[in-house]
Amino acid sequence: MIWLIIATVLAVVVGQFMIKIGVAAGGAITSVRELLPRMLSPLVVAGLGVYAVSAAAWIYVLASEEVSYAFPFLGLTYVGVAAIAVIVLRERLTALQWLGLMLVVIGVTVVAST
Repeated sequence: MIWLIIATVLAVVVGQFMIKIGVAAGGAITSVRELLPRMLSPLVVAGLGVYAVSAAAWIYVLASEEVSYAFPFLGLTYVGVAAIAVIVLRERLTALQWLGLMLVVIGVTVVAST
C-alpha cells in the first residue's frame, strides 16, 4: 500500500504544479473576471484531473490503511511542492523553510517506521 500512498503524494504535487503553471501563464490576476478563463485553460483542467485521480486514490488508501499511519505521508506534498518550486520555478526558500521541510521528512519517517 505504501506505493499507492507515494503515488498519491506525487499526483498531488504534479497536479498542483500543473494548476500553478496554467494559472500563472497569463501573468498576475488583477480581478475575479480574469480568474475564470485561467481556470478553464487546458493545463489547469488537466491539473484538476490529476488532482481528482489523487483524491480517488487517497479514498482507497483511507479505506485500506489506518488514518494515523497514512495521513502523515501527505506532509510529503509540502516537500515535493517546495522541491519543484525551487527547481522549476526558481523560487528561493529561507533557512527556516528548509528546516521545516526537514522536520516534515523526519516526522513522516518516524511514522512510517512504526
